[in-house]
Amino acid sequence: MRLVPGQRRIEISAGAFALFGGSRVAGRCGRWRAEVGREWHAALQAEENPAEGWRFEVAVKTFWVEDGWTLAVDGRIDQLRENAEEILVREVKTVSGPLPRPEEFWREERRHFFVQLALYCLGLRQRPENAGKKVRGELLLVEPATGMRQLLSPTEPAEEWIGPSARLLAQWGESRGRSRMRLEHLRFQMPFAEMRPEWLAAREELARRDEPVVLLEAPTGFGKTALALEDALRRLRDGEVARIVYATGKNSGRIQVRRELERMVDPGALRVLTLHAKEEHRVADTPEAEEIWRANWRRAGIDPERLFAEGKTDLAAVRALGAAAGVPPWEITRALLPLTEFLLCDYNYIFSPRQAGVLENLPGWDDREALLIVDEAHNLPARAAEARSWRAEENAAARAGKALERAGAPREWRRQWAAWTEYLEGLVRADRLTLEQEYWTRDLCEEIGRLWTEQPLFGLEPEDEDVWETLALPEEILATLDDAAAERYLLRVPEPGVLAGECLEAAEEIGARIRGFGRAVLMSATLAPAEEFLESCGLAEEAAAGFLECAAEWRRHAYTVAVDTRVDTRLKSRERHLRTTAETVLALGEEPPVVVFFPSYRYAEAVRTYVAALDPGFQVVVQPAGTTPAEQEAFVAEALVAAHGIFLVLGGGLAEGIDLLGGKVERAMVVSPGLPEVNAVQAARRTLLEKSGGREDGFRRVFLVPALRKVNQALGRLVRGPGQKAKVLLHCRRFAEAACAELLAEEYRGGEEIRREEDLARWLRE
Repeated sequence: MRLVPGQRRIEISAGAFALFGGSRVAGRCGRWRAEVGREWHAALQAEENPAEGWRFEVAVKTFWVEDGWTLAVDGRIDQLRENAEEILVREVKTVSGPLPRPEEFWREERRHFFVQLALYCLGLRQRPENAGKKVRGELLLVEPATGMRQLLSPTEPAEEWIGPSARLLAQWGESRGRSRMRLEHLRFQMPFAEMRPEWLAAREELARRDEPVVLLEAPTGFGKTALALEDALRRLRDGEVARIVYATGKNSGRIQVRRELERMVDPGALRVLTLHAKEEHRVADTPEAEEIWRANWRRAGIDPERLFAEGKTDLAAVRALGAAAGVPPWEITRALLPLTEFLLCDYNYIFSPRQAGVLENLPGWDDREALLIVDEAHNLPARAAEARSWRAEENAAARAGKALERAGAPREWRRQWAAWTEYLEGLVRADRLTLEQEYWTRDLCEEIGRLWTEQPLFGLEPEDEDVWETLALPEEILATLDDAAAERYLLRVPEPGVLAGECLEAAEEIGARIRGFGRAVLMSATLAPAEEFLESCGLAEEAAAGFLECAAEWRRHAYTVAVDTRVDTRLKSRERHLRTTAETVLALGEEPPVVVFFPSYRYAEAVRTYVAALDPGFQVVVQPAGTTPAEQEAFVAEALVAAHGIFLVLGGGLAEGIDLLGGKVERAMVVSPGLPEVNAVQAARRTLLEKSGGREDGFRRVFLVPALRKVNQALGRLVRGPGQKAKVLLHCRRFAEAACAELLAEEYRGGEEIRREEDLARWLRE
């Protein structure tokens, strides 16, 4: 769909027009369902006698004027036959369930079939060369499992079918037009009372950048969130983009963005929506049947525009409205999305193939009109690969098998699914599938694929949506086994009865997704090395990608860093150095509180035990696991007052996601660079990278770069403004090695080397 506001024109496909504001078609097993349609279209074409004048896949354009809006609709007719007096248009649709059914059923349940047919008939009537000819339409419904067919010949004028959808589309155009007029007068405040010179300089530079993709690197405390928001809001106001999509990887990040936005924009001036997970929308006893909740929707008079005007678009308000009206809250959120001007969401809604469809399939949604901001973008390559990984579990397969039995699925379906379940049950732990197992996996998945083609379960409605995902998983597995994708996946059995496909890298998919937006800003405090980051995002060859590095002079001398070479914190060596580590914590804690970053909870607990034995009065608190942002804030607030030592985990929410330590802690210690564990997945990822970059490059990118990024992120939380200072001890001899040192941020390099206890005491006194 394309909106041309100045011309009051909407360009749209016939399929999108027919579905606009109507039934939502669930995308179950898309590749196989599409294959079913293609095969039946080909079969039906072969049946028709070319001598009778049948033509196939005929392009047609239909024009409709509604409330001053011109709707230009493009379509492709499945089958067309004409003579001097008449044109016959036939639209072919594959459907589920037994045929024939009463025509009234199809008019209610598949109204969009009739709308699409009506568009084609009207488009042909509008052609001057068809003046005087009768144009007639037919719907040919085919049930693939049995081959049964039903022919419908609606007699109503095309206008009766098209009119309701056209009015909804024109109303949508008016809404977008009003939005554009309102945004032209959008006012937003500067984010800070006192603007730092370096921030203003970066603001001017970002405003000048016109590359489609910009990498924005700025240290923690610089104000990069406000920088990106101010630039995006200006472009939104000036009409360069129609909406802003802000993607984050953590809940804590979304909370911070909302706070920043509330400081800059007056309430109600911008339509802002936070898109939560579908599971968080669930409310007990709301009807799932579409015809029921749509009737409830009409009775309740739910109006998405009014919800925005009244400020009732947060999750709590949507859940309350859904419960009161008898409408699934998720459907209310879906109706709000096309009207949203600032969308705040998790990475998955952009980069996960399982969830991206929530936005991609929305009426009126076009990524090319949007500005994408990716926060903490250094996490994106790993998160996108994780989103493309999959797990086939014997327990889930068994539940799906029971659902097939309850639904009365065909015998062949139940037999083949039982074979798949039995195969999963027999798997024993292995770091990689054998060649024989890969063949078995492929054969079983292809057999299930054949069933989807020959006996599709279009009408199956299991009580648990997870069952559908389980039934659809073989399609995803087959795509993994495809020659083009195979080397980017590791197929293994992490535990008995579980087959896992680990995506090793998703650079190509990330790059394609980012390039689909009108503009993208990828920002973080730790994007360096930039070349490697661009490659991991599929943008290495992107000449149109720009890099904007924002320096803060006040950080250059804010850190006093030393490298403690007395200890070796590698897994095989750390135990014999635990006492030295504990004594070092006590030494730094003489001026409490001291913050100590560890690579794992286990390591932190081991050192806490030693500290307690050496000095029972020294109070140590360890970051709790699995906490909410609010709970993390409460933990830090209490720890800063009551504890001598605060033990945090590298890569966790307090080390990377929440800025609560700046200016409140002046002594810190990083225990170990914290390289990722060596396992089958990391080894496979390293092998993949070594094919292009060599052995050292593979080790550097898989182990060193992620580890040192976490260190840079953690230390960046300690100094967030001019005048703040931090004394930092890097506690491991590996920090002195060139391979590690060169990956540290500039302000953490070149520190004094601590070789003896006397060196530490002197450094602490200075």
